[in-house]
Amino acid sequence: MSAIRARGRSKYGARGRSKPGEHDGSRQARLDYGTGLLRLLLDIEEWTDPEAEDSAQHKGAHAHMAIAHIAVLLDEFAGWAVDHWLGLAITGDAMPHLPSSYGKKIELSRRTKKALAAAQSHEAEALGSKWWPDPSPLRAGSVQRLAVRNLLAPMLLQMLPHETQLEIRQGFEWSEQGYPSAFFDVPKYGKVFALKMLRLKAVCCMEYDEAVRGYGKKTSIVMDIAAAFGVGEHAVRKWPATVAQCKMIDSQIKEAAIARARAVGARVRDIGLAHPSYRVDARTDEALGAAAIVLAGKRYQAIRASRD
Repeated sequence: MSAIRARGRSKYGARGRSKPGEHDGSRQARLDYGTGLLRLLLDIEEWTDPEAEDSAQHKGAHAHMAIAHIAVLLDEFAGWAVDHWLGLAITGDAMPHLPSSYGKKIELSRRTKKALAAAQSHEAEALGSKWWPDPSPLRAGSVQRLAVRNLLAPMLLQMLPHETQLEIRQGFEWSEQGYPSAFFDVPKYGKVFALKMLRLKAVCCMEYDEAVRGYGKKTSIVMDIAAAFGVGEHAVRKWPATVAQCKMIDSQIKEAAIARARAVGARVRDIGLAHPSYRVDARTDEALGAAAIVLAGKRYQAIRASRD
């Protein structure tokens, strides 16, 4: 195995693909590790065989387990490729798709030429490998769409009919150009869901603010959110409880969002404590600070107005 990559991981990344202790990183150890995962996948396949007795029990959990172990295999043996496509997404490049020329010379678009040039270099992998310690480059919606598209494209070739592949790829391409598509249709309850997600955003901003300033300290965050969202302060104070009880938003999504807000706030607070001369301003964070509150408030009021 080349020294530039360890455990299937790009030389540019600090994260090991396998958990410590799973193997020593040698080629043979990695092959043994992969063989063990494949044996487990075969076992799961047998457990869920429709012709076997009681094979439907826990089938949903077993299906999830199978896909999760495939992801582990991908991460271990092609993690560098994941980094490469994530890096392209961060720079705004989609995975190049070349139409069949049937022996004829075809003229490539400027966008495709740029993506091809970016794909034939190590810079994208280097950039993509940095997402684990710092996921901030992946926060933008446009980057997330490209990331999903780049990572799914080669797998769709193996798993879905050709027509379905084309429809999904077209959905992504149209959305990137601002055109509506069936792939991204919003269901009828979309506005209700959007309002609840924006309340979750407000709760995250409150948790972040508390983590930065210290729990129990009074701040103007509730007043600021109430003003931005066009609601009363009493309503805002009830949102943490109503968001926690909301069944429309997946509990894991809620917990992850709030945990991240607290972690970011704690990190900002630690910086301020370690460097007293550094003036900590909780309101400058793009995702959880004042600008985020104002933007979320505008969306909240616009959605409410469109429902009236």
